[in-house]
Amino acid sequence: MFELDWQKLQVYSHLDIPCLEQFIMSLESLKTSARSRSAKALEDLGDKSMRSSNIFWSAMPIFMSFLPSKPTESVSPTSPPPKSHRLATHSLLGIANGAVGLGGNSISDTKMRGSLQRRWPQIWTWLVFLKLLHAVTLPKRIPDDVLSPKAMPLIAFLYVLIAELDIFHNRDALEETHSDFASVALQGLITCAESPLVSNLNYKHLESALGVFTHTSSYSRKLRLIMLSRQAIYRFMILLRKLLSYQPETTHCFVQSYLFFTEMTCKRGPIVIVEFLENRFLLSQLWGVPLFFDVRNTPFTSSGSDPSDLAHLQSLWFKALETIGLHSTLLTILRVLAKSFSVIEARGYEQLCLEWPGCPANVKTRWTEFKDAIRERHALKDLWKELEAQRPCPRCNNSHVPMKMYRCSRCQEAYYCNERCQKLRVDWEDHREICLKAHEELTRAIEIPPLDDRDKHFRMWLIKENIRREEENTLASEDAYRKANPSHPSKSDQQLLVHIHHYNSFPMQREVVTADVARRMVPEDTWKSSDAVQGVLAQGPEGDEGKRQRLYVATFCKLYTNNLDDTEYVVVGWPDSSHSDVSM
Repeated sequence: MFELDWQKLQVYSHLDIPCLEQFIMSLESLKTSARSRSAKALEDLGDKSMRSSNIFWSAMPIFMSFLPSKPTESVSPTSPPPKSHRLATHSLLGIANGAVGLGGNSISDTKMRGSLQRRWPQIWTWLVFLKLLHAVTLPKRIPDDVLSPKAMPLIAFLYVLIAELDIFHNRDALEETHSDFASVALQGLITCAESPLVSNLNYKHLESALGVFTHTSSYSRKLRLIMLSRQAIYRFMILLRKLLSYQPETTHCFVQSYLFFTEMTCKRGPIVIVEFLENRFLLSQLWGVPLFFDVRNTPFTSSGSDPSDLAHLQSLWFKALETIGLHSTLLTILRVLAKSFSVIEARGYEQLCLEWPGCPANVKTRWTEFKDAIRERHALKDLWKELEAQRPCPRCNNSHVPMKMYRCSRCQEAYYCNERCQKLRVDWEDHREICLKAHEELTRAIEIPPLDDRDKHFRMWLIKENIRREEENTLASEDAYRKANPSHPSKSDQQLLVHIHHYNSFPMQREVVTADVARRMVPEDTWKSSDAVQGVLAQGPEGDEGKRQRLYVATFCKLYTNNLDDTEYVVVGWPDSSHSDVSM
C-alpha cells in the first residue's frame, strides 16, 4: 500500500489519526479513478495537489501519463474533443494548479525545478503544438467553462513562473517558443468570449490571460515577435470587438486590452499600428466612446465598478488616439488612416458614437483635433507625391516624368522605377539576401513588414516642409519669447534662440527656447556630430556674410539647421532603424 510521509502533510495536521487514515484512503481511491481515465477524478486530484507538495508529487506521474510525447488522436470539426484531449487538459490544469498553489518556497526548490525541467518538452508539446489549446479553442468546442477560461491563464502563468525561475539553465530557452503560441492562445480567448457561459467571473480570467500575454512579451525578442505577428494582432482585434459587444463589468478586460496595445506599439512602433488600424482599431475607438464615457448609462458605473478603474480606462483611450497620431508622419499610417476615416464617414459612425446627449466635450474636441491634424498631413502627403513625380529615380537617375515608383513585390520595402532599375548589379547584389529573407518572413506571416524607403523619405520631407512653412512666423515667435522673458538678451545680441518642433506630441507643438535648454533635449553626441550645427552655435543668429540663421530641433530624433537666405537644410541625428526598434 502506498504510504505518505505524514510529516509533510502539515496542512492536515488538525485531523486526528483515524480521520487522516480515512483521508489517505480517499486520496488513493481518487488516484485509482484518475488512472482509470475519470476526468472528474483527475480534476479533483489537481485541486488537492494545490494543498501539499507530497500529494502533488504522487499525482505527477498520473498527470504525465495522459500527456504522451506524441498525441495520436486527431481533431474532428464536427464532434466533441476526444476524451484523451479532455484528460490532457485536466492533467495540465492539475500541474498548473499544483505548481502555482504550492507557492514560492516549494516551486523554487531543486526537486520542483528539476522535475519541471525534465518534463517541460512533453508539457509544452501539449500546450502549444496540436492538442490542448487547439482542442479547446476551435469555435463552439468548449464542453464547459472550466476547460478554457480557467486553464488558459493558469497555464500561461505557469509558463511565466518557470521562466522567472530559469529552470531551463539556458538563457535562450524562451527563444524556442513555437510561433503558433500567441495566435492560438488568443484564439482561445476569443472562443471564451463567444461562449454562452460567459460571465463576470470569466471576464476576470480573460483579463488575467491578457495581462500574462502582455507580460511575457518582455522575456525574449522572439516571443515579442510572436506577439506582434499579423495573426496575433488580427485575433487580438477580434477579441477587442467581442468585448465591445458585451455589457457586463468588463472594465479590467478593456484596461488590459489597451495595455496590450500600448506594450506592442512601444516594442514595434508604427509597424504594429498599421496592423491594428488595418484590423479596424480606429473604429473600435469610436465604438468605445458610449461605453466608456456615458456616465449616466455606462455598465461600469451601474455595476458599481471602482471609479478609478473607469478613469484609467478613459485615460488609456485618449493615450491610444495620441499614439496613433504621433506616428502619422509616415505614409503607411496616413494611407490606412484615410481608409479608416472613409469607412467611418460612409457609415455614419461618428454621428452614432459622438452625437449623443451628454457626450463629453473633451472627447469630441480630441477626436476633432485628431481628425483635422490627420487631414492636414494627408494634404501634405498629396503635395509630396506631386513633387516626387517630378524628381529623377534616386536609384538609377532615370529622369522620366512623371516618375512612378514600384515597390519590390518580394520584400515590400525597396522601390524601383522599372525592372531594369531593379536589376542594376550595384544594388541588386546587396539587396538580394535581405529581400529573400524578408519574403520568407512575410510568407510565414511571422514578421510584420518594416518601414519602406518612401516612408522614411516622406517623414524627413514633412519635417523640412513644416520648418519652411513656419519661417515667416519665426521672428514673431522669437519676439514673443523675449517679451515673456525680459531677462533674455535682446535680438541684437548674439544669443541664439532655438525653435523646437515637438513631434512627440499630437497635434505637433512648437516652442522657442534658449540654446542651453535645447541642449538638454538632445544627447550630447548628436550636437557634436554635425559641423553645421556647431557652426550655428558658434556664430549665433548672424552667420557668414550677415546671413540670418536659425537652429531647429525635431524632438523625436533629428537636428536641422536652416540658412534662411538660401533655404539650405543640414540634417544630422541618430540613425533610423527600419523597424523603429529602439527597445528591441
